[in-house]
Amino acid sequence: MSNPTLAFGIEVELLFRPDEELIRKHMSGWTAGLAHGLDTDPAKINRKILRLAIAKELTGAGVAAEVSTQEYDAWSVLDEAMLDERPNFWRLELVSRCMTTDVDWQKEITTVFDTIRRIEDIQLTKGCSTHVHVSPSRGGNRYQIGQLRSIMKAIAYFDRAVTAAVPADRKENEWAASNFKEKSCNRTYAELHGNISSLTWGPLFQKFDGVRLPALIPADVFHNRYVSWNFKHLGSECGTVEFRRPPGVEDARRALYWVAFTLGFLEGAMGFDLSDVKEERKHGTFQDLQERIFDGLTRLGPTCAGIIGRVDGIGEYKSEPTPASREEKEVIAAKKTEKLDKESNFVVKVNSRPSTPASASASS
Repeated sequence: MSNPTLAFGIEVELLFRPDEELIRKHMSGWTAGLAHGLDTDPAKINRKILRLAIAKELTGAGVAAEVSTQEYDAWSVLDEAMLDERPNFWRLELVSRCMTTDVDWQKEITTVFDTIRRIEDIQLTKGCSTHVHVSPSRGGNRYQIGQLRSIMKAIAYFDRAVTAAVPADRKENEWAASNFKEKSCNRTYAELHGNISSLTWGPLFQKFDGVRLPALIPADVFHNRYVSWNFKHLGSECGTVEFRRPPGVEDARRALYWVAFTLGFLEGAMGFDLSDVKEERKHGTFQDLQERIFDGLTRLGPTCAGIIGRVDGIGEYKSEPTPASREEKEVIAAKKTEKLDKESNFVVKVNSRPSTPASASASS
């Protein structure tokens, strides 16, 4: 029996400082010492020069890369205007091509990060994050409603455990809140989730089973795109479930870890039945989460093995959440307003594949 196959992509936000060799080789017209955080023409030129240079280095290392989202089979090196720059460090977003779990995807991601780290420094801030998009396969297959019901149940059951799996500044993050936080989902679902200790999981699971169409999940269940597990793309050609909770990453090891975490969770959710816990009045434990992810990776086969080599390789952050301050929340709210009509860059890329109308570039 063959292993199931998932299609996926990642978006990685980071700050980058080029080294002198990269500037000399590929960055004619670069202005050193330029002030950051400005929407000036010289700053825009610097960012474009930097992205072009990184794309050339990645392509030279064997990973095709462009500075737009129009090339479906290439990585994209893009500007991420929501990131706050630091002196000498420039904002970037790396967006992968669409990959599948039935090939050696680990090598490709490793090559990308090894190349980036070779040509100078990466810096991460609280604003940096990693997003992982997953769909059933690259061939155009869509999630079936039964699979999505199972995923919603797993998200509910393991909500606290997943929160424990991320660092302090991602536990109550304004860009990736719990799916059951106020304003993140329909009030009825939030109340059922909040009363598990008295109601059991049965009523909430029954409510999920009443969702008849995938498009009704972002319409009627989870209203907010800035949640841990984002279902908004189900209504687009992309058709992914997006995990937004991971922190920024600066090396291949951590990037591979969060991709594996996401793939294992979603495959584990689709492949295993939670009906045996519907009479329980407690949330899934961290050990339960570890086992579910590990089992999901095992189901996906050898191409997903080795990243998380043991069940206890899935780490727990026991630190208390560090939520944004009132001032930070005001800044984030303004940024969300600015991004209101902007799609995820990976979604734009997937929608540009040859079988669909090409979208406009998301980069400047």
